[in-house]
Amino acid sequence: MSDDYYGSESYPDPDRDFWESRPILSHIHQSAVSRRRGPWAVLLNVLINVTAHVPPGFVLPPIVGGYQPLNLIGIAVGGSGVGKDSARAVANSAVIFPELDNVPVIPLGSAQGISKSYKRFVPAKRATKDAPAEPAHFQILTDRAIFTVTEVNTAEAHGDMSATLRDQIKQAWTGSELGYGYADPEKRIVLDAMSYRFALIIGAQPTESNWLLQGAGDGFPQRLIWLPAHNLYSPKHRKDCPEMPAPILWKGIEWPAPKPGEYVEFRLPEDIEDRIWNEVGKGNETILGSGLDGHKIQGIERVAIALAVLDGRIDVTHEDWRIAEKIFARSDETRTFIEDHVKRRKLDALSEKAKERVLVDIRAQGYQSNYDTGIATKTYQQMLLKLAEATGPVLTSVLIRSLTANLRPSAPEVLERMDDDGVILRTEGKSSNGRIVEWISSKDAP
Repeated sequence: MSDDYYGSESYPDPDRDFWESRPILSHIHQSAVSRRRGPWAVLLNVLINVTAHVPPGFVLPPIVGGYQPLNLIGIAVGGSGVGKDSARAVANSAVIFPELDNVPVIPLGSAQGISKSYKRFVPAKRATKDAPAEPAHFQILTDRAIFTVTEVNTAEAHGDMSATLRDQIKQAWTGSELGYGYADPEKRIVLDAMSYRFALIIGAQPTESNWLLQGAGDGFPQRLIWLPAHNLYSPKHRKDCPEMPAPILWKGIEWPAPKPGEYVEFRLPEDIEDRIWNEVGKGNETILGSGLDGHKIQGIERVAIALAVLDGRIDVTHEDWRIAEKIFARSDETRTFIEDHVKRRKLDALSEKAKERVLVDIRAQGYQSNYDTGIATKTYQQMLLKLAEATGPVLTSVLIRSLTANLRPSAPEVLERMDDDGVILRTEGKSSNGRIVEWISSKDAP
């Protein structure tokens, strides 16, 4: 086992300073390398776990607008076999949450299934000898949940069936009301705003990420944290890998949990609050909004808070913020790579379609050419026959009218060919009314 597993002398890991900037990050990195998984994807899953563990009463301060939740959405990006799903298993072994068993981990289904994971309708029950009557009511199943998608194709398939899935995910990110006001009470499962904690982790192959990138105009991709599941700097030999460290037990937030309906605000340095106020507030200065920056800085804020919570604090430090900015810099880099990859795939697909169209055109032109050649041959032969049967020169107009209807359009061009071939004689003269007309006869005619 080597004590240095950050790449090699000729190919050093440029993120070494990041991973060594805090003990918990070094621990996560060592855990990932020991199991040969990508450290960024393991870190992403740890952040998802810690935010899911925080009761919904802990909220982002209302610097602009109202309260915002610590809800988080992460995308672990990598091709098949890279280890997007198993990075979650490493994260669960690296940092243990004593009450995580109480936070359900649920495969993401339809849009309606999100709110039903937190709350369900219980129909009325009649009284029996052993139990009194029970009126219909709603039962809270949990106020925190982690949703998972092992491959983005699954979410995309549900998106095709329900156009509201993306909207529900966006609303969950902002802590808005979730659910639908159906007349049927069994379907009318509505969660109050800010009453739930929502965390979502999605595995995405670069070639299959178009669904996640759609809706850039409404800020959907910018709300997500995109981190790579691979590790370019992993040791090439097992003997050079570190041992899996003993797990760290998360002790929780050193602050009493708020009562239902009450909120406890995470606290940020004043200069960071000023920056958030300026950048998010720009959206109110123009009808076009703040664009990508507003969502991005709110994402950085959530990651900085998650890092503080991982240390058991509700007070965010400047160091938390700097680390969060580095995480989002890697997120931007990963998302840009995927956007470029998806664009190239679209261009390749368009190129293939263009090639198909050209081939279709060529085949059509060839068919038309063969068809035209056949028509011209028939016209040539029929006019030779008509001229051979004639007792003398024939008016061109009369000769053309004597052909079958489908041959007449090609007659002028065929006459030019017959003239070039020297098989006809063309002479001009005047008709009885004085007009100039053309007479045609076969050169073989007497």
